[in-house]
Amino acid sequence: MSAISYASLLVALEKNVDVDVISPKPSCPKNADAMCLALMDNCDSGNKKRCEQWLEFYYKSNSIYRLKVMFKVSSSVNDGYVRLEDMQVRKMFQKEIVKKDALQQLEL
Repeated sequence: MSAISYASLLVALEKNVDVDVISPKPSCPKNADAMCLALMDNCDSGNKKRCEQWLEFYYKSNSIYRLKVMFKVSSSVNDGYVRLEDMQVRKMFQKEIVKKDALQQLEL
């Protein structure tokens, strides 16, 4: 599966003056407490309760984008990822909100 790093996507979005990220931003662990941190694992199976979060942002104050961010890339890295195949990601590239070559690509 091809994906892009959530961290690099967030940096690229924050550089675009036409983008307003709606808070809170996804993070890992989702809840910053000891129990949640202890339960974090590799989310290959797509465990929605702990792994799936949403990044929402406005583009030019009138279009809203909602991207699914999955955590984690690996058991040792808390970074998330967004699938390249998702429709909202393809639309974001088409409208040149961010450039695909500016993002760190991952092979999962």
